Amino acid sequence: MESECYEITLILNGDFEEGFTVTCKELPELITEGGTIYEAIENSKDALIATLELYEDFNRELPDSIKLDKRTKKASKKKLDISVTTTHEINFHQSLV
Repeated sequence: MESECYEITLILNGDFEEGFTVTCKELPELITEGGTIYEAIENSKDALIATLELYEDFNRELPDSIKLDKRTKKASKKKLDISVTTTHEINFHQSLV
């Protein structure tokens, strides 16, 4: 079975005094927070897994807008790339190219 590749944009808002919130425009169900930037990004992994399980449980398709072209698997250059396997294992890769 061929795995799908997706690209989402994580939006980080907040400050060092109040903490940080992570949301995703493409997946509005994905929302989490953390006391530091690192915690917020780490928590977003769990939030993404929960969101994927929600879509799976309700038999919902992920938005076409986040699916990458299967032929090129081309992603934006300045993104935090997230790979998800069928077991919901997530790999975060920061690309600064």
